[in-house]
Amino acid sequence: MRCVNRKLAIYRRYSTRMDAVVLYWYYRRRRKIRRYWQHPLMAQRSTEGAYSLLMSQLRGDESTFFNYFRMSMSTFDELLKLLEKDLKKQDTRWRKSICPEEKLAIFLMYAASGCSFKDLHYTYRVGVSTVSNIIKEVSRCIWNNLSEKCMRLPTSVDEWEQIASGFNKKANFPHCLGAVDGKHIRLKKPLNSGSLYINYKDFFPSYY
Repeated sequence: MRCVNRKLAIYRRYSTRMDAVVLYWYYRRRRKIRRYWQHPLMAQRSTEGAYSLLMSQLRGDESTFFNYFRMSMSTFDELLKLLEKDLKKQDTRWRKSICPEEKLAIFLMYAASGCSFKDLHYTYRVGVSTVSNIIKEVSRCIWNNLSEKCMRLPTSVDEWEQIASGFNKKANFPHCLGAVDGKHIRLKKPLNSGSLYINYKDFFPSYY
């Protein structure tokens, strides 16, 4: 019995010390002082960001615009018109909101190139968390505004049969009601794989 009581006392003493260590760590973390209200790199967004520097030049050349966004200017403007109301936010006393056109540009750059949030952070001079929120916000707005128009599910047997007929005529693929595109992902070359994983995008290897 004495042995059990001794072990309980040691456990309680150890547990109390651990709780104190955790609380002290949390207190120190909360006391961490921010060096900047806004990082100098982000403060230069209106003058040095990719949107400010490139957008007007890209609009001057249709082919360059398409190569950058994988979308024509007319399609970009049509999409912007549909999303602008939902993407527009109110300016505050401390900073201006990011305009809908810049949000759409960041989203399309992410979707077209697959670059990381860090890349967009330095290119467009916005925070990594802001980039993440923009991707989610634009994705949500596109779904809310275009899902019924562009991804509406058939509601009758005739509509399903028309889809199957289209696949059969164009691709010689009977009884097909839909298709999903793939994604090429870079990976390390497996040993003794030769040219097995090479793809049409000329990077080696890939998996999709």
